[in-house]
Amino acid sequence: MASLKDVGSQKDVDAASSSGQPVVLHFWASWCEPCKHMDTVMAQLAKDHPSVTFMRVEAEAVDEVTIKYEVAMVPAFVLIKGGKVVEKLEGADPAALSDKVQALAAGKTANGAAGAAAGVAVPAQAQAQDVQGRIKWLLAQHPVLLFMKGTADSPSCGFSSKVVAALRALQVPFKTVDILADEALRTGLKEFSSWPTYP
Repeated sequence: MASLKDVGSQKDVDAASSSGQPVVLHFWASWCEPCKHMDTVMAQLAKDHPSVTFMRVEAEAVDEVTIKYEVAMVPAFVLIKGGKVVEKLEGADPAALSDKVQALAAGKTANGAAGAAAGVAVPAQAQAQDVQGRIKWLLAQHPVLLFMKGTADSPSCGFSSKVVAALRALQVPFKTVDILADEALRTGLKEFSSWPTYP
């Protein structure tokens, strides 16, 4: 009998993807009641589709995975095939999730995100709202969050390097987000902070 597997890091997702089976990630939070219901749905789908790996990601605890897949709310679902995201779903919608999982198991999903696979253009305004939502969610998860160029161990600009050094000197726990890896986020931050440039 198939069961839901808890993700502890991105390595867990990569290992599951490398097995050759499609993967479904359920991003959840302990305070989210709809997530509990969707766990039941996921368990049933796991029984119905043994050729698919079903995994749970505690969004606030495994933030490297949450950020990588650009999850801005819970419950949210990311469907992966061949190591690439082929579908995404936000919200507690058992029927929609079931349809997407059935298509994934049958190999019918396109090699791209939901919406793009169906040839539907996402309005620029909707994209902007999504980015602003991601920024607010990220800020809510961490007392100190540094949007920087590069990573804490390998900064890509002098200003980012100085900020990291200052935070470490003060022994302040902090998380970082590499804005060079996400142009939409980088642009959205300028609008969010009403500042024309970003380090």
